[in-house]
Amino acid sequence: MMRFLLVVVTGWAAVLGTGIEVALPYLYRNAIRNTPPFAAGSFQQPASTFRAKMWPHYWLGYALLALVLAHSSFAMGPAMGATDATGIWAATLALCLLFLQVAIGLTLKSGSGDQRSIRRWHFYCMIGFIGLVLIHLLRNT
Repeated sequence: MMRFLLVVVTGWAAVLGTGIEVALPYLYRNAIRNTPPFAAGSFQQPASTFRAKMWPHYWLGYALLALVLAHSSFAMGPAMGATDATGIWAATLALCLLFLQVAIGLTLKSGSGDQRSIRRWHFYCMIGFIGLVLIHLLRNT
């Protein structure tokens, strides 16, 4: 019973974390557009850059990866025989995409390469990840 509770809690926490993780960059982008060119109360220091303000997005991405790994480790066992294989494969591919997302995110964070192209790949991987998670949720809940 405790294992089932851990699977459920970590799974739904990962779904909630994914929603927050996806929303953060868009919320930051809108917040940065509405800030003045200088930080409040100071006319010498410019406002921090978009990349510097993204630190919660970075750390939530790492936490999400750890949460998904915990969820999958709790779900392994005899109960997996009763689950839908398509949903499990979707979850497995989603986990692979999550590792790819972290790698692409690290490249974006470093500021190297063609940022626009890398950001586009990051976005498309996010869409694929969300689609695979939805398939997993529909087939295995």
